[in-house]
Amino acid sequence: MIAKLPKIQELVLSHCDLSDLYLLSLSPSLLNFSNSLAILDLSENTLSSSKIFEWVFNATTNLIELDLRDNMFKGTIPYDFGNGKNHLEQINLSGNELEGGIPESFRDICTLHSLHLVSNNLSEDISTILLKLSGCARYSLQDLDLSYNQITGTLP
Repeated sequence: MIAKLPKIQELVLSHCDLSDLYLLSLSPSLLNFSNSLAILDLSENTLSSSKIFEWVFNATTNLIELDLRDNMFKGTIPYDFGNGKNHLEQINLSGNELEGGIPESFRDICTLHSLHLVSNNLSEDISTILLKLSGCARYSLQDLDLSYNQITGTLP
């Protein structure tokens, strides 16, 4: 059904009890909104597979806002998250069980205004996080929320 909406710009499927199995069964090439979809909200579902990140970036090339908060993602954020997606302005991965730190690929998202990683299990040193955001993202990032993680270190 979604494939019949080639001009859709915003897709909100929050609280829909979507699972990995369902989303991953939808071929991104069949969705037919790769150039139009700018806002994707899949928050508050039961998504847990890191393959969802790849699926999202294959489904659309002009994504501006991505909301995957309050799902069931575990492990680290993929090292190539957002690679080549220089339109991203807002990323929300809060309320999952993500571990480790942020990927270095975030530094190259030159349009990133807002990054929310609240209530995860991130345990990186704050100076390392700031270094990973020191690429072109440092000129655009306005809102960084790392609350309720295990961030260590002190601000310089």
